[in-house]
Amino acid sequence: MALCTWSLCIALILCQLCQQVSSSRVAEGVSCSQPPENLPDSEEPIYISCSVKVPEAFRRRIQENLRGKDTLDVVLRLRGFDSFLEVSLQEVEGLDVTGGECFMDIQRWREAPRICYLASLSKADKLNGNTLMVALLSWIDQFSPAYGCTKVTILDVSSIKEMYVLSKAGFYYQSFGFQHAPRANQDGI
Repeated sequence: MALCTWSLCIALILCQLCQQVSSSRVAEGVSCSQPPENLPDSEEPIYISCSVKVPEAFRRRIQENLRGKDTLDVVLRLRGFDSFLEVSLQEVEGLDVTGGECFMDIQRWREAPRICYLASLSKADKLNGNTLMVALLSWIDQFSPAYGCTKVTILDVSSIKEMYVLSKAGFYYQSFGFQHAPRANQDGI
């Protein structure tokens, strides 16, 4: 009987700790379509999740086990640094972006117009570069205007291989229907 009581107490304590941790990571009123009013602390980022619509032309560009999906469930991390917000992919369809990265920087957070860059790409252990790119571009296409981004520039210096994927995805981004692509210029892709 005493062992059962102690086990129940420990379970309740662990449950309360988990609730505190999860509630500290979510800001009230922040979502994919509603940005934070103030920049979140880089040490205490905000996590948001949503489903993004994948344009038909891009459905065949994602990796085989996800190919053909018209929506992808994504988890994003929002972190603030001085005057910019970093929006980075953490999960796509429940697969962690472990070992890789794909993020967008929103510069001049406190001013208008904001400057938005797709800033980095590295394939993950379970997700290839094209999948990461399409997932984030789909989020940008659907939700970035709420964050003050009416055009997004692609800029990356991560490596030659990732730059190739980024350039290729950037070409498709500008050519086949993502709506927030700026016109190509000499400075960007």
